[in-house]
Amino acid sequence: MSSKTQYEKRKAAGLCPTCGHRRDGDSILCGQCRGVIRACGRAKYAKWKAAGLCLGCGRPRKKGVLCTKCHRLRSAYQRDWARKQVTKFGYRERKRVIHRRTYTKLRVMVMAHYGNRCACCGETEYTFLTLDHVNNDGAAHRLVVNGAELARWTKKNGYPDTIQILCWNCQMGKQFRGVCPHVASAHVLRPH
Repeated sequence: MSSKTQYEKRKAAGLCPTCGHRRDGDSILCGQCRGVIRACGRAKYAKWKAAGLCLGCGRPRKKGVLCTKCHRLRSAYQRDWARKQVTKFGYRERKRVIHRRTYTKLRVMVMAHYGNRCACCGETEYTFLTLDHVNNDGAAHRLVVNGAELARWTKKNGYPDTIQILCWNCQMGKQFRGVCPHVASAHVLRPH
């Protein structure tokens, strides 16, 4: 009987095709054969690495651990694998959910540090509250830090006094009129 036929029969019978012993779980090989193959592979890679050869094919390389051809093949394989993961497991959706959850926790932490209320009118409804630059230097600061990253930057920099919480109405009033309408109306003299 040829070795190819024997290999196929053992594989079909659920045995290790190399030695004929019982396989481990979903693996094609038994544990002993896997160990031998790993040891041989490690010895081969160590020899190639010491000789300055490509770890993918054993040919001479210029820099890194792979030759140009193996590097291109591996990059293409990784790109294809990543594309499959995105469509197969809903990777983007999971990543969005995780990011949203992480950002929400961070924002709650930052808002709690600043008192969970508007510094101008005292509004406490969480969905109305925003982070504001006290000195109106937000435009310059956004060139350095993305607006969505302001909460992370605030925590990382020790909750600076140049940031405050304003509700959306006060924030827009301050942006378009230079001063919040609550502050402006307090300075206007009202008739008795």
